[in-house]
Amino acid sequence: MAALLSHILLPFRNQRFWVLAGIVFAGRMAWFAYWGVLLEIDSLGYLELQANLSHPPLYSLLNILLLRLVGSLEVVVVGQSLVYGLAASLFLGRFAGMSRSVYGLALALSLEPLSGKLACTVMAETLFLSLLLLAIAGLPGLLSQERRHWGMAALAVGLLLGLAYMTRYAAPVFGVALLLWLCWQRLPVRRLMLSGALVLLGFQVAILSLCLYYQVNFGTLEFNGFSGLSIWNTAAYLYPDAEIAPRNDFDLYLETMPVAKFDVYETWHTNQIFHADCAYARYVQHMGTADKLAVARAAGRLGWRLLAGAPTRHLRDFVWPNVQRPFTRMDTIYADRLPPLIPYAIHFQTHQLHVYSPVGWWVAFTLLLGTTMAYGLRRKTAPPIVGALLLNCWLYLAGIALLTVVFLRFVYLLGPLIVLAAGLLWTGRPQSSSN
Repeated sequence: MAALLSHILLPFRNQRFWVLAGIVFAGRMAWFAYWGVLLEIDSLGYLELQANLSHPPLYSLLNILLLRLVGSLEVVVVGQSLVYGLAASLFLGRFAGMSRSVYGLALALSLEPLSGKLACTVMAETLFLSLLLLAIAGLPGLLSQERRHWGMAALAVGLLLGLAYMTRYAAPVFGVALLLWLCWQRLPVRRLMLSGALVLLGFQVAILSLCLYYQVNFGTLEFNGFSGLSIWNTAAYLYPDAEIAPRNDFDLYLETMPVAKFDVYETWHTNQIFHADCAYARYVQHMGTADKLAVARAAGRLGWRLLAGAPTRHLRDFVWPNVQRPFTRMDTIYADRLPPLIPYAIHFQTHQLHVYSPVGWWVAFTLLLGTTMAYGLRRKTAPPIVGALLLNCWLYLAGIALLTVVFLRFVYLLGPLIVLAAGLLWTGRPQSSSN
């Protein structure tokens, strides 16, 4: 145990680690100086210590801790940026630590504008990215020849993915990407299955405390109703034209709703999840948490049935417009509507109106596409971790295009992964798997 603890603390004794962390953190603070604190409607949920269906609790816990220490929203932005700086520097030290260009890559990561804007929001993306970078950084350990090393690495990766799941429910998509990457490494089948099982075990350990909380308070180990509701929201526009026999009371209730409430407009605005006039919210308005979770599961199952019954229409009417959405649609947030509802002080906020612009995503996507093509040409000599980063990006894009409504904030979080993939492709060297 002492040796393991010493190994974990080893990077923190390295002066280069703190220099890299300082560079990334300074870049985040430069964006903070420009934007100030940025708020969205969902920020309200993250500023309460609550267990509900739509906000994973880990980010709320971090917010409450920081707010009790200082009492203003600025500390949330600074605190999450500090965590990100430490995680990014651990990643850089792991894969580019001996390269002279590591400082340039750290600077590019710190000034990258997409996650730079996200770092100024009171939202979970920055903490999610920090945990995701740490999980990806542990991947080479799974290729170690020593059973003890790859076993511990698999557990650590699973634990970090589980913690990431506690900040954003998109984490399983990245977990699938990591397992696919392991398959590409041509590991023996038995080794691959054991690694996958250990990753899953670590994931379950990470979410165990919340599962037990829900079991004690609501009689169920399930705490994520949002995924089922997301599928329902995605597929609800198919309901009026579907011929599906009702299977439960919620299905029967849907037959009483006006057809207009299933219009694709309601899907694009995610009203099927949140809006009080749509079916789910109306049906569960007087229910407790356990019953709401049960209805969310039923809605999700119905959503899958609707998608299976009209896959071609779904690709035409939902997926293809969804793929185009971040390239063409500007997302605007009016933060000045929110502060009166938030019981915390905001001392430094320079922009009441902020915009997620498609221009940024055009640049990032072009870089992603170019890096993927270059990796295909240089795959035999490129660092293996570049393939993992690119696979994560593409699988995530495919997953959200199929199963959720894509907002620019959702794709902006890929900015650091794209920058790291491009930087390591041109400056990195194949990483040893023995560490």
